[in-house]
Amino acid sequence: MNELFRKNFLHPVNSARLDAPSCSAEYSSPFCGDMITFDIAEEDGVIKQAGYEIYGCSVAVAAASLFSQMITGADRETADSITCEELAEKLGITDKKRFECIRIPLNAYRRARLGETHAESNI
Repeated sequence: MNELFRKNFLHPVNSARLDAPSCSAEYSSPFCGDMITFDIAEEDGVIKQAGYEIYGCSVAVAAASLFSQMITGADRETADSITCEELAEKLGITDKKRFECIRIPLNAYRRARLGETHAESNI
């Protein structure tokens, strides 16, 4: 874990629900109990805002913060292409056991984009 990890965990960005999201979804991990609600506000195929409310470990919080920053201002294709491995590398996480924690915001985002409102991991 690196300085970017510490910054995003200690001072998470976009860690509030949006007032008028285009789509949102809840996601919970059956492995650890971490839960997130992820909101997206889109306009003309571009993500204008992302917000979330999370109850999770430090890795899930840092991943949600960084991911929300990465997708804000991005088009759908760019946002959809962000991977768990990419976030892990940026955050300095090498323990693959923690990748499930990184997947929490990614899975919630994908569920929101698909129009699903609540889901648990099937990994």
